Amino acid sequence: MDDTRIVYDDHIATIMQRETDMQFLKRLAQRNGFECYVEGGKGFFRAPRLRDTPQPVLAIQFGARATNVNRFALEVNALTPTRVAMFDVDWRTKTILDASADTGQQRVLGRTAAAGLFAPGQGNIAAGKVYVNLHAATGTAEMATLCQELVHQAEWLVTAEGEIDGNHYAHVLKPHGTVTIKGVGEAHSGLYYVTHVTHTWSPHGYTQFFRAKRNALMPSGEEDFAGTAPGVNGFLATVPGVVASGGAVGPGRGRN
Repeated sequence: MDDTRIVYDDHIATIMQRETDMQFLKRLAQRNGFECYVEGGKGFFRAPRLRDTPQPVLAIQFGARATNVNRFALEVNALTPTRVAMFDVDWRTKTILDASADTGQQRVLGRTAAAGLFAPGQGNIAAGKVYVNLHAATGTAEMATLCQELVHQAEWLVTAEGEIDGNHYAHVLKPHGTVTIKGVGEAHSGLYYVTHVTHTWSPHGYTQFFRAKRNALMPSGEEDFAGTAPGVNGFLATVPGVVASGGAVGPGRGRN
């Protein structure tokens, strides 16, 4: 668990809960730039781990021996990056409070950050600006945090999804971590942040459906595109109740 930057004083404000416990925690996490989820019987309330060691490489269109992704699709929305501003009134002093955020502070997973798509003087469309409304805040500190995290959310301009051949990948891809993807062109090969994984076992084999996102284009030069996973036989032997036979695995289904 990570500490939030804002500490609330119950003499000034009270946080109201009108939803389930999990919905409440997710709402609090979102406005602090955190993730809230349960994994392995443990709850997590923390900032995304964008600097952790990437998971083994996902290879697309690298021949029958090296390719471990059956299908892959991505979408780039260059209009999502935006600047954010907010105004409020201090209920004690009746003064106008304001806060804004123009650039991101999270790790950029590539060479060209979202903000770099709007280079001044190049004739590109200028980044838009959003004003937050209908959101009560206790002061400029909370307002600044909210604006900053909305900028971070808008920076995820690349969204991707695909299906992994689990028998070839020989690794359990997990959400809430980074993975290197290669074989999708120079602009889109590089580090992605995994947001969702569903595992499926069938008589035809083991597949993993995943979703991921990226806040940049082009490789940064720090990627390890040669990174590989352990051998499939050694991997399958560690999965309880799963037996490798003829390149396929026993039936079942699970989700991370």
